[in-house]
Amino acid sequence: MEALPKVVIVPFDNSYLFASPLRAATSVERVRVTVYVLDGQGMGVSGQKAVLGGGSTVFHIYPVNDVTDESGRAVFDISADSSGLYIIEASVNGKKLNQKVSVNFD
Repeated sequence: MEALPKVVIVPFDNSYLFASPLRAATSVERVRVTVYVLDGQGMGVSGQKAVLGGGSTVFHIYPVNDVTDESGRAVFDISADSSGLYIIEASVNGKKLNQKVSVNFD
């Protein structure tokens, strides 16, 4: 039986996410979204399941590694079938990170 990730109370003031590239072709390209879950001293928190979302806008999420590694990093790829600006949010343990990232699909 696989062990469940250890739930840790994470102060999200130091945690963040970013995307690269910030502009991609609709239905053709994917954008890499990286989430860093950090503790109050800026150290990575491992073993935390990250979840991406984004309001009512629909985009496709492909988890590369949705559980944080030893540096607190979780990685996703996203794509979209419709052009537009997408606001990407991340949550850990049911709580949203303070930061969001914007991605354009053309």
